[in-house]
Amino acid sequence: MSGAVRSGKTFTSYFLLPYRVKYLQGNCMLIGKTERTVRRNIIDPLRELYTEHNISNIYGDGLVDIFGRRFYVVGANDERAVTKIQGVGLVYALGDEVTTWPESFFQMLKSRLDKPGATFDGTCNPESPYHWFKGFLDSEGINIRHWHFTRLTITLSLTLTLWNLLNRNTLDFGINATSKAYGCWQKVLSMICLTRITTL
Repeated sequence: MSGAVRSGKTFTSYFLLPYRVKYLQGNCMLIGKTERTVRRNIIDPLRELYTEHNISNIYGDGLVDIFGRRFYVVGANDERAVTKIQGVGLVYALGDEVTTWPESFFQMLKSRLDKPGATFDGTCNPESPYHWFKGFLDSEGINIRHWHFTRLTITLSLTLTLWNLLNRNTLDFGINATSKAYGCWQKVLSMICLTRITTL
């Protein structure tokens, strides 16, 4: 997921995460520039949406529990970060601000996503057309689904996809229709639908 600053990339990933946790079995990882940015950009908002019962704080050993699944929390702040993920096999990784990572870390991460069905969801702000990550997105022969976000446009298709994910998955985790997460998305998506209908 890439696009304009404050366009909802990371926010959208909060609703992909329960789906990934439910269907992918194996080691999982949350990655950001630093462990602090992972806490600020991913874990704290998840705790607010899904409650502290479903999302733990980061334990001292760099682990967090998300819907009963253990996730490694890793900062990719420089070239030495590669050693933090050597030797682990992953089925899922969620990356925040991917374009701030060293390319060597991303290359190592790709080799670590070696389990059947392994999936990576990443967010980033636009960078130079010569940035290494742009080269990865443009490469052929790999299965990439690239969602580009803008601040003013949300398609009806994406709205319905998110609505279906919300109804299918958050309720499966025991989050009822009166929860903050469900109520938040119900209001946001209803408002988007109304906006789309009134502008057609």
